[in-house]
Amino acid sequence: MVETTDLIQELEPNETNNTLLGGTKIALFFRISRENEDIEKQKALLFDIAKRSNLNVLRTFEETYTGLAEASKRSKLQELIEFAREGNIQVVVFRAADRITRRSILEGLSLIKIFNDLGVKVWTYSEGYLKLDTPFDELMATIYFFKACQESIDISKRTKWGRQKLEKEIADHGFAISKSGKRITQVGGRKGVEVSQEELDEILHLRSLGYSLDTVANELQKRNSNITVKVIRRVIEAHEDEAKSI
Repeated sequence: MVETTDLIQELEPNETNNTLLGGTKIALFFRISRENEDIEKQKALLFDIAKRSNLNVLRTFEETYTGLAEASKRSKLQELIEFAREGNIQVVVFRAADRITRRSILEGLSLIKIFNDLGVKVWTYSEGYLKLDTPFDELMATIYFFKACQESIDISKRTKWGRQKLEKEIADHGFAISKSGKRITQVGGRKGVEVSQEELDEILHLRSLGYSLDTVANELQKRNSNITVKVIRRVIEAHEDEAKSI
């Protein structure tokens, strides 16, 4: 990863200093997929870049939305496009190409074209400028969005594999999961516990972020009164090793 000092010049030596330094008007865009993800790291990074490079941040946009969604359905992204259309900014800044979209390469390129047609450049901390000016520019942008989309596919595969291993580990600890995946029953117990696929995925996600068993159990209990802290703790302990690998 490059240093933030003189970041713009290092990533784009062909751009003149006047392009982004000395009061260039920019907008910052931050995206997370889940409410419990940490958006502050993105904000700290990009605000630091803006400060070091003496950029003029006119507006920031924060979005909690999956990058797999159509751009037209992402209200904050549409607000950013409208803000750019009004001629307010020269550059829009993201942490990485995957913050723009993970849906498809075509959608990523289309969004870059939209901004470029409005006279607005797109720059990311991870990849530098995303441009379509030359065949090489388009090739590089294609590679970046391919990587973003592939990461999403890999995450989905790991989650599916993790679910299969989770079911086995839960069974080894005296639990059984219904075919629908919505009911976890303690073998020999009096009743089952309703757990949705989303909640099972959330357990894996929260544990991967380092939350304690009690914190995860309490969070799940808030969402479903039928789930006791004791049962959720046992479920979490059953797949703890897998959760750390996701």
